[in-house]
Amino acid sequence: MTLPGRALLSILVAFSAAACRARVGPESQAAPPPTGAASATPSVAPPTATAPQDVEALLAAGLANVSFERLEADVQALAAIPTRHVNSGGIRLAADFLLEGFRQAGDHVLPSEYPFPLEFGGMVSEQRNIVARIPGWDEAAGSILIGAHYDSRTVSIDDWASPAPGANDNATGVASLLEIARLLNDFRPRATILLVAFSAEETGLQGSRHYVVSGVPEQEGLRAMLDLDIIGNSAGEAGAGTLRVFAGGGPGSSSLGLATWLRGVAEAHVPDLEVLVQDQLDRPGRYSDHVSFFEAGIPSVRLIEDLEQTELQHNADDRPERIDAQYLVRVTRLVLAAAFELSEDPLRFMSADETP
Repeated sequence: MTLPGRALLSILVAFSAAACRARVGPESQAAPPPTGAASATPSVAPPTATAPQDVEALLAAGLANVSFERLEADVQALAAIPTRHVNSGGIRLAADFLLEGFRQAGDHVLPSEYPFPLEFGGMVSEQRNIVARIPGWDEAAGSILIGAHYDSRTVSIDDWASPAPGANDNATGVASLLEIARLLNDFRPRATILLVAFSAEETGLQGSRHYVVSGVPEQEGLRAMLDLDIIGNSAGEAGAGTLRVFAGGGPGSSSLGLATWLRGVAEAHVPDLEVLVQDQLDRPGRYSDHVSFFEAGIPSVRLIEDLEQTELQHNADDRPERIDAQYLVRVTRLVLAAAFELSEDPLRFMSADETP
């Protein structure tokens, strides 16, 4: 994956400016909010009613406008931070970048941050989950959540200084969140859509676990969670047409129903991407943030490339040039289509054929 030097420079300049504003602006001098509370009040009141919308037309336009260039640029910008380890300064820069990205997505995308304390490797830090909220017009419909972690690590989980660009794991996931936020700005969903970038996934799911126990999912009436983690197809052409979706609970579970429903969404809206439903919570010995929600009883799935290249994970080789940005476009289209459809009928997957 390549990006013209001028475009990358403009991204990094904007990123640096955003980071500087975060460090010296008025908000940075305010007392931190209580643990688990959002640090920003939405600037636009949630809608109480909605004018008729042509949802199919909005969805078609959104699918057509998923941008290869924007996805590529966001992956490049995040991977340009030497490491996003939770004990490094890079994790704060990445959080600032994501918060600014959600702010720039549009007037109807309401960004906030949820700080939480973390003790890891003998160091104590404040981490942040970064949230973009697209308010729904029907409070009774609840919400759906699309999440991705933005921290990275190298071979040793305690090594916070060595390079860990984390392009595929997981700049791809959060780049997809940013693109989806931009494309949902003109949509007035029935159910609220939450886009959440989690910190501290690599160190034991602390970010998503904190989000769950803080009561936010219960307060929002959360119906389903989609987790984007390693969606850049580092295998190249061999894996370009398939995506694994992991779901725990076994036959008859709502999570497996959600995964099976996603397969149908791909068939209808992204025919060049085949969803391979995996009837297990995750790969053996592995995990991601969907586990936190699954354990809380919320239907949850993990989206991940099919032909995973583990030798390119958790080291300095996880670089942007190994990402297939066209594959990332296809996965983003799938998740965008799911966001449109789930937000109109948050429990539609309950009736899906759950046969893998």
